[in-house]
Amino acid sequence: MENNENEKHEKSEFEIEVENFSLDGFQIIRREFFSHIFEPAVSIQHNNVKFNMASLKKFLGVEWVQPMLNIPKNQFIVRPSNEDDIDALKWSNLKKDGSVASKTIGSAFFSTKFFQDMNWNFNCKYRVAGKLVKTPTENYLVYDLTRISIFDLTEKDIKGRRKPYLPESMLASYGESAETHNNRIFVDFKDKALKIIQISKQNKKTEGGEQLTMENLTDGK
Repeated sequence: MENNENEKHEKSEFEIEVENFSLDGFQIIRREFFSHIFEPAVSIQHNNVKFNMASLKKFLGVEWVQPMLNIPKNQFIVRPSNEDDIDALKWSNLKKDGSVASKTIGSAFFSTKFFQDMNWNFNCKYRVAGKLVKTPTENYLVYDLTRISIFDLTEKDIKGRRKPYLPESMLASYGESAETHNNRIFVDFKDKALKIIQISKQNKKTEGGEQLTMENLTDGK
C-alpha cells in the first residue's frame, strides 16, 4: 500500500496531464548540431565522392546505384541499380564473407561542375545528410543539399582532425519552426524531373542526359 502511495506521489509531482500542448514558437533543432555518424550521409570533395556505412546498410547487398541530381530542389538521390546499367555507379565493395566496405569514388569531372553550380568552396569537404524514402515500387536514398556539414581541408585542430563548421544560414537559428517542419515535403517525384548524373565514368558525358519523370522512375525505364 505504501509503495502505491509513493508511486502516486511521484506521478503527481513529475507528470502533468493537459488537453493540448502548443508548439508555437518552438524550433526543431537541426540534427547537424549533433553527432549523426550512424545516419546516411554522402561526403563530396573536389575530386571524390564517398557514401558512409549507414548509407550502404540501407541497400544491403547492393554494389551498384544510379545517382540522380536536382539542383533547383537541392536533392541528390541514389537508387539501387546493376552493373549492366550504363549510368550505374559502383558505390561499395562486397567482400567474400558477405560484409560490405565503403568505396572512395573518383569524381573530378562531376565535382568540378557540381561545386561551381552549388557555389561551394573547392578547399572544403561537404557532408550531406540523407534519408531513406520508400515508395510502393522502389526505395531511394535522398540527400538534402541544404543539410550539410562543412570541413575545411586546409585547417586541422591540435589533434590533426579537420575542423567542421556549418553554413551561416544554419547558424542563424536552431532550425525550422515546428509548424514549418511538420508541413515540409522532403521529396516529390511528381512535380520535378531528375537527371541521371555520371560521377566516375569520365570518358562519357558528365552533365547527365535523360530527363526522368514519375512514370519512368516507377516503371524502371
